[in-house]
Amino acid sequence: MTSRSRRLRNCNIIDSTSQNASQFEEEAREEQSPSSSEPPAESNNTEHENNNQNELFLWIIGADKSRRKKRGRTTLADIWTLSERERIDVEVDKYGVPCTYAGSILGSFLGVVAKNGAFAPLNIPRWDNQAFNPFKEKMLKHVESKFRYPEGTRHWVLASLNKKWRDYKSELRCEYFSEDKSIQELINNVPLGVIRDQWTSLVAHWCTDESKKLCEVNSVSAKKVKMAHTSGRKSYARKRKELEIALGKEPDRLTFWEVTHKKKNGNFVNRDAENTMNTARRKFDELSQNSESDTSKLIDEAFLNAMGPEHNGRVKGLGLGPTLRTYYGVKQINSLATAESSGNQSQEIEKLKEELERVKNTMDEVLNSTVRRMQAEMDRLNTLLSNTQVASGNINPIDAFSPNYRSSNASHEPTSEGNQGTT
Repeated sequence: MTSRSRRLRNCNIIDSTSQNASQFEEEAREEQSPSSSEPPAESNNTEHENNNQNELFLWIIGADKSRRKKRGRTTLADIWTLSERERIDVEVDKYGVPCTYAGSILGSFLGVVAKNGAFAPLNIPRWDNQAFNPFKEKMLKHVESKFRYPEGTRHWVLASLNKKWRDYKSELRCEYFSEDKSIQELINNVPLGVIRDQWTSLVAHWCTDESKKLCEVNSVSAKKVKMAHTSGRKSYARKRKELEIALGKEPDRLTFWEVTHKKKNGNFVNRDAENTMNTARRKFDELSQNSESDTSKLIDEAFLNAMGPEHNGRVKGLGLGPTLRTYYGVKQINSLATAESSGNQSQEIEKLKEELERVKNTMDEVLNSTVRRMQAEMDRLNTLLSNTQVASGNINPIDAFSPNYRSSNASHEPTSEGNQGTT
């Protein structure tokens, strides 16, 4: 029986080279059984160290030369050392989002990958930059060498990597960047685990006016967030799964939002959250009195009435993963969501029109430039031809540039005296 770390004992490890994973499932059951040879925890500190046996630790030396141990960066060495044929099986919900304990291990591993400059370089300014595409494929390939999940979960994996990569850069900026220091001082203070060249590029980017303005905008936006959730590190997908098991059915949108914004004592996180929920409940009661519509649609309408319209690419109150299409379906969007979707479509159409207009203007410029060049060349050739005929004495040099000049010398041409010519 393969010895597993404490972190992996509740995970289903499968054999990627075999169609039958019963052997590994049996091993997992044996390891979870009480007869498992697991050393008892002598104290809270011992258990903490066992749980974090694969973490880095730092020694902090105080002014009085006292030493204390501090947890460093998560490494997840037990995941990196899995054999090539082993995969951690990840269960997902209907939106393709991991919803069990194995999903939390996957999320932690994505955080480690996102902080690795070899996988997610810091010197590329944006995640949607084309230069990032090869690194995204590299990260997906590496993650899928350790975990097994449906193909539809790739969207969530990339979105999670994106968020963790941006959060990591934000952490570095808060801890190591200061406008009071010179650029050279900032560059020389390379954080542990960061590649020097990437750090130099990142610091140079932070020093630009564009980056400073963006930081100011983000700071203002962050201060507007008044209703923080109370789920901690547990993902919304895991929380929904737990509520579904407890309630015997999938929690509706209002119930889930209420649970994730209440403290352990049952009180809301703040007065704003309580007022928002009360507004949504009153709206639902009002809608349900005179309507025969589906309850879930009424709940969504009441929720959006209190929270505001949906944003493109995500669904309010459900965390990372669900999108408007996966949550509502193609034809199941309520009135507020439809209005928002229509607004987004109008914006997309306007963008396409602007792009088409730019292409048209560019083509017109190219065409006009080509016509002008061709006209100039024809004028040059006509001038050259006229000069050649004048030099040979075939025509009067004045008539050569006359608009009435014809190449024929037929009898119908007027003579210099104004009489008709004779044959």
